[in-house]
Amino acid sequence: MNIPPEIIEFIDGNWGKSLIIKGSPGSGKTTLALEIMGHAMKKNGAIYFSTRQGDESLYHQFPWLRSEDYKNVIIDTSYEFLESLGNNEEDIMHISSESEKINASRKFLGSIRDGVEPVLSLNNIMKLNVRRKEFFRLIYMLKSKYKPGLVLIIDSIEGIAQRWNITKVELMDAIQKDLVENSSLNILVISEQNDTTNSIDVLEYLADGVIRLEKRLIENRMTRTLIFDKLRFVESKNVIHNYTLAGGRFNYFDQTLYSNVFKYKIRSINNKISTGFQELDSIINDEAKINFAVLEAGNIPKEFFLYILAPLIMKSVENNIGVIISCDPNDDANEEFSVLSNFGDPKILSEKVRIIDFGSELAGKKYIIPMGYDDPSIRERELTRAIVELMDSSKSILHIYRSSGIERIYGKIMSAEDLSKLLSSIRPRRDKIILIDDRNQPDSHFSKIGNITFKSKYLGRIPVIYSDTPFTPFYGLQLDDEGKLFMQPIE
Repeated sequence: MNIPPEIIEFIDGNWGKSLIIKGSPGSGKTTLALEIMGHAMKKNGAIYFSTRQGDESLYHQFPWLRSEDYKNVIIDTSYEFLESLGNNEEDIMHISSESEKINASRKFLGSIRDGVEPVLSLNNIMKLNVRRKEFFRLIYMLKSKYKPGLVLIIDSIEGIAQRWNITKVELMDAIQKDLVENSSLNILVISEQNDTTNSIDVLEYLADGVIRLEKRLIENRMTRTLIFDKLRFVESKNVIHNYTLAGGRFNYFDQTLYSNVFKYKIRSINNKISTGFQELDSIINDEAKINFAVLEAGNIPKEFFLYILAPLIMKSVENNIGVIISCDPNDDANEEFSVLSNFGDPKILSEKVRIIDFGSELAGKKYIIPMGYDDPSIRERELTRAIVELMDSSKSILHIYRSSGIERIYGKIMSAEDLSKLLSSIRPRRDKIILIDDRNQPDSHFSKIGNITFKSKYLGRIPVIYSDTPFTPFYGLQLDDEGKLFMQPIE
């Protein structure tokens, strides 16, 4: 599912509802509407009614729409189409006489008084102007030929209002009364206006739901946010979702993935681990000449880093490379190993992986490096012993150290220069080091000592990762079609 569950819950069912999607140009309004259309087609049906783009323009922008299933429900508002809806008197409601139009006008004007919304209906609106009969014919066709629960997508309300020379408020009120309330159709309206004028406020008042799409740059990287301004009939736990338009599809980032990464398999393509983050993949698959990477942790949950580091650990073990891990000083090494065992064979991992445990003075298990001593010289000796042991049985070593862990081992706060010299002295030239900077100090300057720096931060409620390479996007976690985790850029 690539759209938030709150939207699915809102549009499902056999009673009518109206939803407005608004946002600036390029925010993904049409893309989201098309994804909703794809879901609705599997339920009660859908029609996409385009006023701004013809069929071929949509197919060019969204190639996945070329499927016959989609072609059958995409309609543009050409005059020829409207004329083809029906030329029989049975298919066209009677256009009122002049006296009926005058009476309709009086009824409308008489309904306007202080503090009361005008009482409009599609019938009254259309009686005021015979030239609007094309749209009137379309609405009548929808009411009479489609079952309740159908999703009609109008892209956009400004386009239709302009074409038939009526106001957006008149049109929205007519849609709500004649299609939503009286015919139980679900109407999704795209609004091109992205401000807080009175017109937009009235539209939002009439609709059952309003979704706002926002895009903005952070550190010269694109971010996208979906906000539920209003959603009747749905108890929304999350009023904000981050999303991406990568590949011409709308995909939101499910916040629950980040706390359950160990439930999913790691994606691989052509026998190579593929996280989706090219620079990270090049390190994991040993395709880049990088032997020192810095990963700035910030306040990101350790589960997210588990997904980032687990593929690298598994690939190293597979290639006869030993791994030394300095976990958080407050964490238990046995728990860390148990989590890693979700991604690989515990027997093989115990041969190639060593985890520093600051709460133990005895190894107990082969994979534990005891670091519970008060004397820094003893802790340093234990680390050296583990390195030598792995060197005897491995072609090289992957060192994964937390900055807080290194400082705990050697019993002092270290500058970037001190740490660089220390790490260089404890590893041979062919080894690799991943330094996790978890001190959360912007001025630590650890990024200067690595070949590449990966950074992390929260965008809304989801953690993302990115590199210090210019113009690289933010990456968040997604599930592929096979239920495997990968990283998708926010574009």
